[in-house]
Amino acid sequence: MNVKDIALASLLALTGCGLFVRQGPPLIPLEDDPSVVFPPFFDRVPTEVGASGGITLVDGEALRALQIAANDFLPPDSADVPCALKKEAQSYRILRQGDVFFISISENPAHCGRESPALDSGARYAIRRDGRILRRRLDGQPEFPREPSTDSDGTWTPAEPGVSAPLEEHPPAPDAG
Repeated sequence: MNVKDIALASLLALTGCGLFVRQGPPLIPLEDDPSVVFPPFFDRVPTEVGASGGITLVDGEALRALQIAANDFLPPDSADVPCALKKEAQSYRILRQGDVFFISISENPAHCGRESPALDSGARYAIRRDGRILRRRLDGQPEFPREPSTDSDGTWTPAEPGVSAPLEEHPPAPDAG
């Protein structure tokens, strides 16, 4: 086998591996607009869809927004997915304000026979009527990303959600004694 054949085989193998990395739906464009403020979702009792004897009207735009949020937040339906990560094991609250649907997804532990949900097991979404995700906040994420920090050479480094500043940027802890 010559060098060309080895290079071609390696390229094909790497390309093939890349096809199986993400098996979920295509990524939805995300603007992550920090000017979008989520409304309170738990300040009043919601109307329950599917309540015995009740009729609820859900328009197609609301259904699409709910599907986009659920598909973005949860893995694709599969028998291999743990109970707590299935779409039917979640509770969904949806509120429309103008052209934006606000959706809160939270784990429903009773569906899986548990009493309490896992920590940081939900998310909030702001989705425009055309299906674009304006903002996504997973439970445990800060409401707003960190401000950019300055590197030692004086340049600005954009902040990444969930990334802490380097240790040398933190002030030393006060002495306990």
